[in-house]
Amino acid sequence: MEKKEVYTSGDIAKILKVTTNTVTKWFDQGIIKGYTLPESKARRITSANFQTFVRKFKIPVDRLQRERSFTTAECAHFCYVTTNTVTKWADKGLLRFFNLGGSGRRLIFLKDIQAFMKENSIPTERINKYIASPKKKAKSKNNRKKTARKRKTIKRKKTGKRTGKKTKRRKVRGRKG
Repeated sequence: MEKKEVYTSGDIAKILKVTTNTVTKWFDQGIIKGYTLPESKARRITSANFQTFVRKFKIPVDRLQRERSFTTAECAHFCYVTTNTVTKWADKGLLRFFNLGGSGRRLIFLKDIQAFMKENSIPTERINKYIASPKKKAKSKNNRKKTARKRKTIKRKKTGKRTGKKTKRRKVRGRKG
């Protein structure tokens, strides 16, 4: 982790693996202290304020940078249970987790999930399959449309013809009155 004197909300989001909206919400609620720049209202958090935030909520920043972490929903999927069940396991101390910034969002590290699954004889096929597969970025609807348009343009350049369906134009007759 690169040490800075002042962090942007984007910097904090990358370090803690949350969205910038989450950091903005923490800032606006006073959970993380900082200041706003005049006119632009951009948020800045000093290194000291960030360290105070990390200590207050016991966030393992170094471990977060090194290891993969999962939400309770992802953990539930791996363990073949509901999210509420994983939350109960965490609250009872059966599953190690950390709470991110008082948001109620629990994150569980990969090694902790694997150890829990092994101790409780839970099948590990799903988590092993997930780890083995490369991360694919989901394409949004707009990206799919853009990709389709690019393909049509390339095809048109190669063949010199339009690829879309041709529609016949109907002549509209005016009424005589």
